[in-house]
Amino acid sequence: MNVIDFVNNIYKKQYKELPITHQIKQDIINRGLDVNNDCYGYAGSNFEVKKACIRAGFKDKDLQEAGLLNKSNNILFYNRLMFDIKSVDGDTIAFTGRDYNNPDKYGKYMNSMSSIYYDKGDGFYNMDKVDFNNKNFFVVEGLFDVIAMNEKGYDNVLASCGTGITQSQINQLYLLADDITFVLDGDEAGVNAVKKVYENFPEIRDKSNVVILPDGKDPCEYLKDNDKLPDKVKMKEYFKEDKSIENNILSKIKEERSERYESR
Repeated sequence: MNVIDFVNNIYKKQYKELPITHQIKQDIINRGLDVNNDCYGYAGSNFEVKKACIRAGFKDKDLQEAGLLNKSNNILFYNRLMFDIKSVDGDTIAFTGRDYNNPDKYGKYMNSMSSIYYDKGDGFYNMDKVDFNNKNFFVVEGLFDVIAMNEKGYDNVLASCGTGITQSQINQLYLLADDITFVLDGDEAGVNAVKKVYENFPEIRDKSNVVILPDGKDPCEYLKDNDKLPDKVKMKEYFKEDKSIENNILSKIKEERSERYESR
């Protein structure tokens, strides 16, 4: 067992030991998600985790190479909900941790450092669950969005681990997928994400679709109250040549909101 698997086992055990009343588990429940999903871990005391690693025979060098140490030689993560990032083969290669106590100071999400195992610009969250015989893929922004879509029956859902889509990730999608649907938040950030994908990666336009959710919601929020996503639209059809990309997306969002309110 390598050091990342060892630490992951600690995080999984600590999550299971959290009481159901803990704010992290309550947040998951409030999102409409399965609190017992085995995708979650919990990083308690980083000092205790490091002590456990040392007792198990691991050295600081092992932790450093795995991208788990900060500049003070302490474990990066403490008091965070943990998501394990796995390779295609199912090996744990990194973590993303969500802070619930002081996100303004420490950052809401933190990723493992780049390491011998992991470069966050190269991979996706949820790659270990990809069905390579299924050529239909979804790309979302958040890790909770992946989990929510999986729990609603959507397969091959990926997230980019806190980065904008990179050329390396686009290359992977191009090779793996015949049909790619970008499910993006119906807010300014979602608009900008669609714009960047459309402008920067013309090679995937023919096989790409767009779903932009109404009322500024993300997929997790939307699927809490709905069993399925809105219909997708071909990316190339979504944009009109005689207007700017951003104006067309914003107009689409306004239309969807108007239709939603009129139906109430």
